[in-house]
Amino acid sequence: MTKHALTRVGQRGLRQELIDLILEYGTPIHRPGDVLEYKITKKEKSKLITHLKRLTKAVENSSNKAVLVNSHKDLIITAYHIVHFSEDRLFNKAKEGKQGISGAT
Repeated sequence: MTKHALTRVGQRGLRQELIDLILEYGTPIHRPGDVLEYKITKKEKSKLITHLKRLTKAVENSSNKAVLVNSHKDLIITAYHIVHFSEDRLFNKAKEGKQGISGAT
């Protein structure tokens, strides 16, 4: 970033994350002097907000899910729900199994 840009960004209270967002998702427009102006239009803003809402929902639903891939990460082998067992639950299941076996004799 030029010294001028750093000064203006500071004066205008523009955060780096906002600048990064505009550069990533904005539309480039050719301006005189062989420069590009990036801006996010109302239509792009609406699309981006919709996309981010979907992404937020996906993140919320991603808990306890996993994807298994090969070592090159170019082939999905399977995807599944992760099941967590507490030690108490495992102990109780083992205890139930022993009771079932002793009760059968």
